Amino acid sequence: MLNTRLSGELYKRYADLIETMLAGTAARHVLTRPSVQTALDKARAEAEQIAAGHPIWDAAARLFPEVYDGLLRAELADLDQLPAWARSIPILTTRQPEFVHRNAPSNTSHSRSIRGKSSRTH
Repeated sequence: MLNTRLSGELYKRYADLIETMLAGTAARHVLTRPSVQTALDKARAEAEQIAAGHPIWDAAARLFPEVYDGLLRAELADLDQLPAWARSIPILTTRQPEFVHRNAPSNTSHSRSIRGKSSRTH
């Protein structure tokens, strides 16, 4: 969806704004996708980008200072007060998360693994 939006005339000039926003959030992993980088590069090549001082950029900075204000972001991070959505999380690996069956008993001695085998040794 982002690639499609960036190819439209209406959004091309916001490529820098969008990249800055993504880079400062838990969604930063999206920027590692080659297709997103290609779309951002193409948008930059085809349209002059807005920057700080532009009303849209300034509005984004006012709404999301945790992303656009580097000093505030650093202070919040140092105090461990940066909101979860603004934290940089490690890029996910291809390993699938482990799921716990909803109907499994909560008692750990009777809990079962993903494959249905008892976690207890008999």
